[in-house]
Amino acid sequence: MTKDQNEMANYLKSYLNNEKINSLNDKDFLRCRYLDLGYLDSFDIIHLIVDIERKFNITIQSSDTESDKFRYFKGLIEIIQSKL
Repeated sequence: MTKDQNEMANYLKSYLNNEKINSLNDKDFLRCRYLDLGYLDSFDIIHLIVDIERKFNITIQSSDTESDKFRYFKGLIEIIQSKL
């Protein structure tokens, strides 16, 4: 994981503050399909998107949220990086 990816992963972990997510090692965290596992509900997702947009000064498009990348943390980090 690059330094930027590590910083984003730490940001996501601290933002979500979920015991299950925080207990994952880096490799498992990046592969974690948080939406499929139900770690976030629809309101949590909306709040996460808004917070990401504010923190990184980017816009998350509906095409981003509909992509498979959005369903796991590594993909979400890639989406954020692509917009910086």
